[in-house]
Amino acid sequence: MDEAEYCDRLAFLDQGRVLAVDSPAQLRARVQGRIYDVRTAMAAAVQAILRDVPEVLNLQWLADRLRIQLHAGADLPPATLARLRGLATLASAAPGLEEAFIALSTAQAPAAPPPVTPAVTETQGGEVQAEQLSVRFGDFTAVDRVSVSVSPGEVIGWLGPNGAGKTTLIRVFCGLLMPSDGEAFVAGLSVTAQAQALRGRIGYMSQRFSLYPDLTVAENLRFFAGAYGLGGMRRRQAIEWASGMTALTGMETRRVSELSAAVRQRLALACSILHGPAVLFLDEPTSGVDPLNRQRFWQLIQTLASGGMTVFVTTHYLEEASYCHRLGLMHQGRLVALGTLEQLRQALRLPADAGMEAVFLGHLERTQRELAS
Repeated sequence: MDEAEYCDRLAFLDQGRVLAVDSPAQLRARVQGRIYDVRTAMAAAVQAILRDVPEVLNLQWLADRLRIQLHAGADLPPATLARLRGLATLASAAPGLEEAFIALSTAQAPAAPPPVTPAVTETQGGEVQAEQLSVRFGDFTAVDRVSVSVSPGEVIGWLGPNGAGKTTLIRVFCGLLMPSDGEAFVAGLSVTAQAQALRGRIGYMSQRFSLYPDLTVAENLRFFAGAYGLGGMRRRQAIEWASGMTALTGMETRRVSELSAAVRQRLALACSILHGPAVLFLDEPTSGVDPLNRQRFWQLIQTLASGGMTVFVTTHYLEEASYCHRLGLMHQGRLVALGTLEQLRQALRLPADAGMEAVFLGHLERTQRELAS
């Protein structure tokens, strides 16, 4: 809802019904006092406490905190507060438009992420390293001398407008495109010299989802399991694990062409993690998905990362920056900034509550000034 803040009035629609028409400020005011930031060093444990509390309408697992939304007129029970004591601190937070939409929507709020379960194969060793990586197509430079280092279990977001070079960079990391200059290593394997072996250590989910619409959910899962070389008991275990992680259990016989965009998104994720990759690449994974299901998808990503999987995700939704441990900002093939959201703000001397749009534009303007000087 990045652009919604610029509107004089907004209309919230859900399943063909108008939920509300009002100014952004008035819509946010409807959930004032119901949003809390939960700061903790034990996010998985605190999330497990909060996810089954009836008073909690919605729970988000962000990079640096949890965020909860309570039902109207509800308070956290004393027993829950007692369990959280010593584990977390709670502070009232300003509501966003997505939270106003969730409160007004008749749809179910996002389900809490499932408990962290071990992947079918080992997910450790998911480092990503690039040094002075460039990709040129004739006279056009799509990626210009990008260097980055990503640690195992890290969720790193790659932000930038269309044409910035995000997808090209992911294709290089997946061994699908050879760099013109520089070198990259993913999960300890060279993207140039070991591209074939690399594909068994990574998962890739494209923005088009790459599913077979005429096949059922189960048939798609079996096909991709076979493509990863999984068979017999190992294939059955992988499909059971991935289906459970992405809430697809019970949908096995449904044809993909009949599924909603949100369910197709979860199926595409399941297909990309069947083999328990060390590194998961997601290219614009939430495009065209409603706010409720975007939040649910990100909860799945945080669950996978907390289990040790490295996640490299591109997005043009600036609000999704809060889910990422670090952010890379790209423009015209260049990496113009890299760091946590707090670090990116501090580099520009912006206030602690500055939005992602101000951060991105500030770094872009600084880069343009440096190039012009």
